[in-house]
Order: sequence, then C-alpha cells, then structure tokens
Amino acid sequence: MTSTDVDGSSEISHINTIKSVESVNTSTEVIESRATRAYTDPGTGEWVTKTWNGSSYIYNMTVTAIGAVIGAAIGGKIGAGIGAIASEYFKKGSDYAYYHVVDNWMMSKLYPVTVIIREATHTTYYLDSGHRYPTGTDYYEYDGRW
Repeated sequence: MTSTDVDGSSEISHINTIKSVESVNTSTEVIESRATRAYTDPGTGEWVTKTWNGSSYIYNMTVTAIGAVIGAAIGGKIGAGIGAIASEYFKKGSDYAYYHVVDNWMMSKLYPVTVIIREATHTTYYLDSGHRYPTGTDYYEYDGRW
C-alpha cells in the first residue's frame, strides 16, 4: 500500500492480510459455534421430578364430568385414556377418585425460569386412598424442542 503525506513524500507499507483474515475468522468461528450449540440443542437442561398423591370428590357425576374434574385436579395434563378411567369410576359408583402423579419436566437453558421445553406426566388412578386397587394409568407428554 502506498500513502502520501502532506509534504508530498510517499511511503510504501506492507500489511500482512493473511494474519488479519485468520484472526477475524478465528473469532467468528467461536461466536458461530456458541450460537449454533445454544439453538440446535435446547434440550440440555436437567430433568426435574415431582411426585404427589391426590383425590377428587366425584360422587354423583357423569363420566364426562369425572374426566373433567380429574383433569383439572392434576393440572390439565391428561392423555387419551382418561375417558376409560372416568368410566371405571362411574361404573364402580365411587365417591372419590384417588391418584398418584409423577410429573417430569425440563427447563430450557436459554430461558431457565419461564419455559418448559419437555414434559412427561404419568398418573395412576385408584379406587381407594391406600392405593391398593388401581383403575388405570394415563400418560401425557410434551416436547417443545421441535
């Protein structure tokens, strides 16, 4: 590169463009790989598990109402099997529906406080509070990675 100063004298200087390009490319690659990892693999959070038991008063309800009450009691996380389970409670003339819930979820590392990216809930329903007579199981799954 040739440059001329105010006095009219010119200087020739050489710039090592290969070194400049290498340093720019190196830093760009690091930034790109970090961003790619963060967005292509959001399912790297840890699974959190919560188990609990509960019951709902279902005396003198229809099958549909029993399914709605049970679904609301466990947070709306019900699968397709809830109709058969509600029907079983109705046939037995149960006063209460008893259940054991295992709820697993994974938070996104991008939004660790507010976004659940994967969730699975397994619920076993019982006729008695001692959980000796099961009426069925239900499974709910959510995968927000895709």
